Amino acid sequence: MTMNVSRLNVLFLSTLFLFPKVAFADSLSDLRNALMQLNNNAEVHATLKYTTKNQRDSSDDTTIKEGAVDIQIHFDSQGLRMQYSDEVMSRLEAESVKQVKDPDAETPTLMAVNSIDAVDVSRMLNATFGLTRLLDQATFIDESIERKNNKALRKLNFTLPLEILISDKQTRKYVSKFSNSFSVLIDDVGIPLESHLEFKGKGRAYIVIRVEASGETHSSYTVHEGRLLRTALTSINRWDSTFGSGEQVDTENIVSVK
Repeated sequence: MTMNVSRLNVLFLSTLFLFPKVAFADSLSDLRNALMQLNNNAEVHATLKYTTKNQRDSSDDTTIKEGAVDIQIHFDSQGLRMQYSDEVMSRLEAESVKQVKDPDAETPTLMAVNSIDAVDVSRMLNATFGLTRLLDQATFIDESIERKNNKALRKLNFTLPLEILISDKQTRKYVSKFSNSFSVLIDDVGIPLESHLEFKGKGRAYIVIRVEASGETHSSYTVHEGRLLRTALTSINRWDSTFGSGEQVDTENIVSVK
């Protein structure tokens, strides 16, 4: 007994409905879907290690200031709490007294505490918000493969508008050249593992004031009970102007997550 072509087509089409549909999604969709699911408001208890270094160079002097502090982070139904140990509080008090007597005195703990706040910590604990905001305004360029720890990972490459990186409207008026790149490294299901941002720009204000700036930010992520955490960040910003040059380096690392 033979079966004609039309009956074969009907048989083939009908069998498609007997099996689950396979969803073929591109890498950007995988990333967006992962971010939508990694928004759990799970409790987090961890230690944040923060360091900062600021170097300023002029024609006749170089000034370097460094700071460091450990902060206990607690996020639960009552909100975000940042706690300092008795040792840190003692150092803060001693450095405050020291600074009153000598404004140029080294105050590393005080400098670090004044450089990081609850907004910075919240961004680390709610990494989906920051990444989604960038993706919503980024322009997708292409995708590549990057091997890391013997695994082939997908790397999504973007560019960002100037407004995202320079929020001040008045400052943007003086920018004459600007370029940037933004990339996100994801695993096979779209979970972000790392992101990297680089930028470079130059401008001039009032004819005589020249400014050049560049920087890069590297972030690492991990999933904690359905919540995406930015567990490590290194931010480097450099500038060179008519009045001198400098570099600012900040690192944030979340350890002992519970």
